Amino acid sequence: MALPGTTTVGLLVMLLLGDHIMLGVCGQDAECSCSTESYDADGAYGRHVFYVKYDLWVTTPKHQNENYDYYNSSPADSEQQAYGHAKCSTDLGPDDCRGCIGAALGVMNDRCGLSVGASVVLDRCQLRYEASPIRG
Repeated sequence: MALPGTTTVGLLVMLLLGDHIMLGVCGQDAECSCSTESYDADGAYGRHVFYVKYDLWVTTPKHQNENYDYYNSSPADSEQQAYGHAKCSTDLGPDDCRGCIGAALGVMNDRCGLSVGASVVLDRCQLRYEASPIRG
């Protein structure tokens, strides 16, 4: 489940700057929901959340034929598994979808921190992760 070094650096930059990347496309208003429970970023669940967020950012824009509607989960089948869902407006191109998901990740990280579950809805995309399976 380890990510390559350049990928990790790219994700960290995206997470730190995500809310500044595509505000023109994504809009400035966000609806957020954050779990009151928190997790250890260095623990198993923290690593699984990192994987899920990264995969949503990279893979959702590749699902244009499926209306940018993408569900995922961390690869491990355990009590520490994380689940995610992201969706972009169908009128966005793949790059704008990726930018919007990046913006949602930035908002999510700023407002929810290490919450066990969180969701962010922007004008043109939405993002969610949690410890329970998410159904479409």
